[in-house]
Amino acid sequence: MYIIHKTIGLDDPRMDPRMEYKGSFWCFTCTYIPDGLGIHTDWIPGAEVGESVAKAIKFCSSYEGELSVRRHTTQWEEIEHASAEADQGIYPEKIIYELTPDDISNTTALIKTMMRVYNNLYQKDPETQFKINNAIDQIRDVNQAQMALGVYFGVLTAYSNGKDLTPPFPISWN
Repeated sequence: MYIIHKTIGLDDPRMDPRMEYKGSFWCFTCTYIPDGLGIHTDWIPGAEVGESVAKAIKFCSSYEGELSVRRHTTQWEEIEHASAEADQGIYPEKIIYELTPDDISNTTALIKTMMRVYNNLYQKDPETQFKINNAIDQIRDVNQAQMALGVYFGVLTAYSNGKDLTPPFPISWN
């Protein structure tokens, strides 16, 4: 089973060493929990997602359907984000991974799940919570999801940076 959940410290005594970290984005972590081992997950604030959606964690920071990577590959396990500081001189050419339609669909579903979990955990006003969840339901692609992160949650991405992020209604996270 895969879960997307609020990031938890690796030193948290409730974390089972058999849980496998798959990636993180924003304030969320994607973790694989092997079935049949009796690992308790009911204490983890998150949601279960399918494997293909969980693996989209690597694409959440894509820009316009592209992601800078360290090497040419189509194998999920080999996809590594390029880092300007770490890669200077090591990987002289810019390598772009183009998201497939499935990548886009799965990434959109994953970001929507993150936003819903966050909204349902932290938005105390029921009317605002409903409005945000309704807006999340309308999202159809990664660009819209990244804009919603900025508009409703104050999370900037390469896509939303520099754009108008004024919410259509008042939002307070206090």
